[in-house]
Formats: sequence, C-alpha cells, structure tokens
Amino acid sequence: MIIDPARRPARETIAALLLAAATTVTAIGFNTWAAGGADASGYASQAELWLHGRLTVSQPLAADAPWPDPSWTFSPLGYRPGLAAATVVPTYPPGLPLTIAAARLSGSRTATYVVVPFLAGVAVLATFLLGRATGGPGPGLLAATCLALSPIFLRQSTQVMSDVPSAAWWTLSMAL
Repeated sequence: MIIDPARRPARETIAALLLAAATTVTAIGFNTWAAGGADASGYASQAELWLHGRLTVSQPLAADAPWPDPSWTFSPLGYRPGLAAATVVPTYPPGLPLTIAAARLSGSRTATYVVVPFLAGVAVLATFLLGRATGGPGPGLLAATCLALSPIFLRQSTQVMSDVPSAAWWTLSMAL
C-alpha cells in the first residue's frame, strides 16, 4: 500500500504520540494506586460523591458532640461543615473529581487511579501540539520531551492530584 506523502504524519508527530503513550504507561506502572494524602483523598472521595449524585456527607457524631461547632471537628481535610446540621461538603474544585467520576462510569474503581496518568499523556501530546504551532515540529517535540522527562511531572503523574490534569487541560486548550 502506497501512502500519499502529503497525508503521511511527520516523524515528529509519530514520536510525540509514542512519547505520550510511554508517559502514560510509565505513570501507570509507577502509580501509587492509593489516595493516601489529604488532597488525593479529597479528590477521590468527591468523585465518589458525584457518582452517587450527592455532595453532602452525614456526620452523625457531630450531632451528639457537646462542644461548639462540632461539624468542624468532624470535617476531614478537603471538607467543611454543610448547611444542614451534622453534615460536611467537599471544598476542592470539581474538575478532577468530575473527570474521575466520568471515568468511573466504566464500572471500574481502577479508573480513579488511571485518569491522571492518562492526562499526563495528554499533557505531553498537547505540549507537542502547542510547540509545533508556535515553533515547528522540532521545537514541539523538544518541549514535549522536556515535559515527559521532568521528574516533578513524572512524580505528580502517579497520584490522584490536580496538577497534571490542570496542566493537560490548559495546555490542550491553548494548543487548540
């Protein structure tokens, strides 16, 4: 089969796609598979609330506590007292939790931990697209490679945190 050279993707584009895929696979391979910190737990638990169609969590112990403002005592990090007595509500922005909830519609709890690695690949590809649009395919690939090899980026790609998803969505919006 002969491919029309005008329609054949450039080598840089293929390399960027492979780099994005390698970033995703690496992030999945080194994933924490846990929402262990306060932020990660807040995002994951809020996604669970979105899946169940409610954002209020009952805290029955707060109703019986004898001290002032007991709902604050029973509010985990990332939550605050709700309007109703003995309830708490999430405080984190809903972007990542909604993305996780959408992925969780697949029926798999694993989706909670795959969203950020997937978006790491999107961030690498979006960086290539933005770089290609502003400087050409070579500079675009160089920018994507620098991002994909950044230790901070790679570390953040393995946990349920909003840094990488935010970078992915913003870079993609600028590239488009």
